[in-house]
Amino acid sequence: MAKISDRFRRSRSARAPIHPAWNCQGVEDRVLEAGETLLRLADLDRHRACLPLLATTARTEGPHSPLSHLPEVERMREALTWLGWLEPDVARLMLARAQGVSWKAVAHYFGISVRTAQRQRRYALSIILWRLHGRRIPHTWSRHFLLSRVAALSRGL
Repeated sequence: MAKISDRFRRSRSARAPIHPAWNCQGVEDRVLEAGETLLRLADLDRHRACLPLLATTARTEGPHSPLSHLPEVERMREALTWLGWLEPDVARLMLARAQGVSWKAVAHYFGISVRTAQRQRRYALSIILWRLHGRRIPHTWSRHFLLSRVAALSRGL
């Protein structure tokens, strides 16, 4: 009869990562692309009254929307689900940065220093990357430990 620890070890090793080739730069690029896509879609929505043709293509709600199957929109939706893994304030910080808001403006809005905002972004990228590799984050891990584990994971790729 197998020990419980052996079964646990086998179940952990059998778990396949969601996206095994992701690294921090790739995650950051995808989130930036999502922010740019959101801005473009918002810009289309603003001009809907002026251009009736765009009125039908500017809607992105629902699976039957004309823009819902564009690759940019699909990648944006995927990146926005990643932001759902974060705390709401950190997700807003990531989205603001992805839309091109300056570090100073982000820090002022959240009432933190610029360096703290940058640290939160780095930690958020680490959370997303760790989760994309099919792993869960134990509540006992510190931020520093997660960052070191993600760095080791990235070096291993």
